[in-house]
Amino acid sequence: MAVNHSPKRDEIEARFKWNLQDIYNDDAAWENDYEQMKTMLLKAAQLQGTLGQSGPQLLSALQQIESIDRRGEKLVVYAKMRRDENNADNRYQALYDRAETLMIEAGSTMSFVTPELTEISQEILNQFMEECEDLKLYRHMFDEIFRQKEHVLSQPEEKILAQSADLSLAAGNIFTMLNNADIKFGMIRDENGQEVELTKGRYGRFMESHDRRVREEAFHALYSAYGKLENTLASSLSASVKKDVFYARVRKYPSALHASLQQDNVEVEVYDRLIESVHSYMNDMYRYLKLRRQILNLDELHMYDIYVPLVKEYQAEVPYDKAREQVLEALQPLGEEYLSILKSGFTRGWIDVYENQGKTSGAYSWGCYDTHPYVLLNYDNKLDDVFTLAHEMGHALHSFYSNRHQPYVYSQYTIFLAEVASTVNESLLIDYLLKRSNSREERIYLINHYLEQFRGTVYRQTMFAEYEKIIHEMVEQGK
Repeated sequence: MAVNHSPKRDEIEARFKWNLQDIYNDDAAWENDYEQMKTMLLKAAQLQGTLGQSGPQLLSALQQIESIDRRGEKLVVYAKMRRDENNADNRYQALYDRAETLMIEAGSTMSFVTPELTEISQEILNQFMEECEDLKLYRHMFDEIFRQKEHVLSQPEEKILAQSADLSLAAGNIFTMLNNADIKFGMIRDENGQEVELTKGRYGRFMESHDRRVREEAFHALYSAYGKLENTLASSLSASVKKDVFYARVRKYPSALHASLQQDNVEVEVYDRLIESVHSYMNDMYRYLKLRRQILNLDELHMYDIYVPLVKEYQAEVPYDKAREQVLEALQPLGEEYLSILKSGFTRGWIDVYENQGKTSGAYSWGCYDTHPYVLLNYDNKLDDVFTLAHEMGHALHSFYSNRHQPYVYSQYTIFLAEVASTVNESLLIDYLLKRSNSREERIYLINHYLEQFRGTVYRQTMFAEYEKIIHEMVEQGK
């Protein structure tokens, strides 16, 4: 029987890969910026103790710090996305590790900034801004710093915390290598009895198979691989949670949840109310799952039965080029300018499309202020992948517009708002597809997909939120 393995990176056509040369032309250019940033950090250290001298001096210092942040952002983004292409590539593991270490050094060098700013009175800051017009740009940043003043430590304490960042990143880095470079799920038999390699990118397709044996085999192959590492994974998660609790306590927050939400000025009650509200509508989800079990004619619904489409008579196979066409058509209500930028993203190396060995799983949009955004996909010709494309390009264009219209200091939108643009794109796409459906079976298929999106976006994400809340509270209570 044929054996179908995941392709290697060099087997993917260039037009389906992102172009990271828009960040750095080559690794040598990265090395040059790396050395320049080390020099910039030496100069930045001399700013300590000068921020309260005058308005022009404060402005000059903030501009120097911003230059360092922007340079460091480019270094990290390039190195991490190179690593994400193939997490088993030692060269880019090392490059990213160096970038991360340099940013920790930068954080340590500039750890004096926030406590030193909080030592300047509001009256003096207002005077500085009146004397130096350009300093007014940072008014909101000053307001945010003073809003969180009670959680700012002394300069020596802030420096120690900044230097501890390397330790705090360990759990996440270990999981990334385990999850994207090391773990293997083996082979399963597809609907035709052929042996194929199970990967995270292909898992979704197997979960949509109408052959229950295939779904069950894929499910157990994937989770048994993780199950063999349950103690390692549990220890990694525990370390990550303890890290969150440690930093929250050191900064005198009531809890890790308070610390996380405070950054975006969101009350804990908002988080709790979300969980309560979703719990109050659980019966609707149970009704949907009961209907799913009945339509599939199953005695018992298992996790591997959750994603299979309810309509056997309709199959959606959407090649990537067709997906791009559909997304462009669906997003026409957003206007010609938006569509023009979207087309540019499709054709000018913004997107890394297909799965390859060692590539980071899932999907994301990322980038830095001084270049266009990038999108990582693991496209597998499913309808869900079309929605992922629309979703991630929503993030990408949100970032594009934010970077174009906001100064660097305010260009990063909060996580509380981050999913608005992406889910709007998904809503426009399902509306477009439903209006153009040609049969009852296709329409049912699309509505089923929309219900699955709702279940995943609202119910499942809230479940994750509640789970994280519970495990952090357990650590905080010493359990």
